[in-house]
Amino acid sequence: MEERFGINKLFRFGGVERADLVVMGSHDLLLEGILGDLRGKGISVEAHWIGSCGGLLSLSLGEADIAGIHLLDSRSMDYNVPFVRELFPMGVALFRGYEREIGWAYRDRFSIDELISGKLRLANRNKGSGTRILIDRILSELGGRASVRGYRSEYFTHSSACEAVARGRADVTMTIRPIAESFSLRFSAIGWERYDFAVKEEILEKEAFSEFLRELTSKKDFSIAGYRFPEDTGARIL
Repeated sequence: MEERFGINKLFRFGGVERADLVVMGSHDLLLEGILGDLRGKGISVEAHWIGSCGGLLSLSLGEADIAGIHLLDSRSMDYNVPFVRELFPMGVALFRGYEREIGWAYRDRFSIDELISGKLRLANRNKGSGTRILIDRILSELGGRASVRGYRSEYFTHSSACEAVARGRADVTMTIRPIAESFSLRFSAIGWERYDFAVKEEILEKEAFSEFLRELTSKKDFSIAGYRFPEDTGARIL
């Protein structure tokens, strides 16, 4: 019955069998596709979208093998590298992923002034997610976080936040282009962010991880709206 409902070989002989790869961290549409391709090859994968910070915490606790992260360091203005270097002096590698176009998604209209003044309701992201950190930084720089309607709401995926906007429960959210377009929302881009993968060094020789890298690097051969692939996609950078 477990297999029929997609549970990855959980209860066997009275114990719990770990999936071939446990992936935690920030929600990403392309990563969902990569993990689906791995499952199609017979690799068991467990995924939990708990935000970039949650993914790194899960790595430190030994719960995750891979964490998908997009964290901007406000001092160096570099993504991901400062966090992994500071938190994991050893035992965790960082692999280059890809870039995602991020911005505001809305139904009819949007201006940052209307958001700050309380005229628009925000579908906010969960604490610890890279998107939430970016939202907080933008609002804090403009001095308007306290007056934003919906600021205390928390959506754990880009899809759930965009659905709230599409259904009228909120007016605007921050997300990546492909998910905004999948909900037929308008999109106002603010830039490109780096989405990389922090990986436990002890799994680097596993065939499941090699397959993960093969699937990741194969995406460079395609043009995918809202994504860009640097030359070093799939390369170890830390």
